[in-house]
Amino acid sequence: MEPAIEIEPARFGRDLSEIEALIESVEGVDGHRPIGERKAIGLTRDPKLIGLVGRAEGKVVAFVALTPASSEWWVMEMAIAPGHRQHKHYRRLFEAAVEEASRRGGKALRAWLFHPGLARAAVREGFNEERQLFKMEHHGFISAPAAYPPGIEVKAFRPGKDEPDLLRLNNEAFGIHPENGAWTRDELALRMERDWFDPEMVLMAWRGTDLVGFNWLKVGDSEGEIYVIAVAPQLQGQGLGRALVMDGLVRLEKAGVDKAFLYVDADNQPALHLYRDLGFYVDHVDRSFVRFV
Repeated sequence: MEPAIEIEPARFGRDLSEIEALIESVEGVDGHRPIGERKAIGLTRDPKLIGLVGRAEGKVVAFVALTPASSEWWVMEMAIAPGHRQHKHYRRLFEAAVEEASRRGGKALRAWLFHPGLARAAVREGFNEERQLFKMEHHGFISAPAAYPPGIEVKAFRPGKDEPDLLRLNNEAFGIHPENGAWTRDELALRMERDWFDPEMVLMAWRGTDLVGFNWLKVGDSEGEIYVIAVAPQLQGQGLGRALVMDGLVRLEKAGVDKAFLYVDADNQPALHLYRDLGFYVDHVDRSFVRFV
């Protein structure tokens, strides 16, 4: 009989390399990163992030990342090695996460899960599905130039100058959005410190001195991401978003990648209509589940 996973608090000074190796190996098997970027950055930078590790025969085979979204709401993500994906292990990891969040004053726990087995286990453990996030992909890029609305000038991001405008527009466009809303200067700085950040790939759309849209692109070895795209509320529906997406695809193609992707909420019908019209399709669905503790 396979031994139980022993769950204990993560000590990042000791466990970090094993946790990162686990995340990387899960992504290699599943084709999807199990821990989102915000928490991945936070492994070494976020003092609020709480980690739990599951060990089997002394080796880290599971990791749970927990962060407070507010005084009562906590958010979790989970990575578990393919060889240990059994319901008895899922159950213990969910129980440990609920117990930890409750011990720290949490009243509700939101779990972001992409793997179907984890999603089924969450429902069995009393979680209810709350939200769906589509990963959409695009192959065969658009070569036609983007047609921007009159009066729009697109420039590259200028580090040390454009941060306040980008933050203002981002937070205005996304409001209380759980991932992109309410960014701070520190959160922006963390992303600008990543090795993939390239100011030339942040397309800033200006109308005079007003920033009215931007498309932040990430370029990988073989694929590119429309990482964050925002349009000022007063210009939505006027073609600026379409132009920024098309411009982004052209620039990703010129950067040498052969696939583009983005994430969008399943209930964002205007964005879904635009992306599908431009040739994006749904590759997979991430789901969030909530349980009150």
